[in-house]
Amino acid sequence: MIFGEVRENVFAAGYCNGTGIARGTAWGKTLAVLAAGHDNELIAIMKRKRPPTRAWPQAILSLVVRSTMARLWRAGV
Repeated sequence: MIFGEVRENVFAAGYCNGTGIARGTAWGKTLAVLAAGHDNELIAIMKRKRPPTRAWPQAILSLVVRSTMARLWRAGV
């Protein structure tokens, strides 16, 4: 996830974990409060979250996905 001021006067909030509209609304409202120059406990919590990590290289990721799918196929899932 990403939350906060990513460049001077450029604010962003992003996530991808299937939580949908409720989390998007909460993050958007909190980001607007931050962009307006205010602070609150929720903003402090959001700022303490770890930044996103780099993705695995495509070659490794493809190998892991293929092997996982092969095991699932053999298991009949």
